[in-house]
Amino acid sequence: MVNKHYKIVKENGSVSFQSFNLYGGNQWGRKLKFPTGIDLFYIKKNVMGTAILFTDQGWQPSFRIHSGDGLAKPALKFAVSLIGNRNNLSRHEIDFS
Repeated sequence: MVNKHYKIVKENGSVSFQSFNLYGGNQWGRKLKFPTGIDLFYIKKNVMGTAILFTDQGWQPSFRIHSGDGLAKPALKFAVSLIGNRNNLSRHEIDFS
C-alpha cells in the first residue's frame, strides 16, 4: 500500500497544491529522495524548546517541545513542522483574485 501525500495552501489571492511523492505512488509530481544524512542540527537561540534539522536532501524540519499553553504542566507536547522543502518539490498555483 502506498500513501499519497499532498499539501494545499491558500495564500493571498492564490491556492497552491504541492505533491510530496515520497514513494512514487502519487499521480502527479516527481519522486522525492529521502535524506541519507544530517548536515546540521541546532537549538534555536531565544526560542525555548525548539531545534532545527538540516539534511543532505534539502529537508528542514523544526522540532518543538511545549506544554500547549503558557502554564507549566507535567504533560508535554511534541510538534514537528516542515519549514524547508527540496527545491524540486512539485507545486502548482491557481490565482482566484
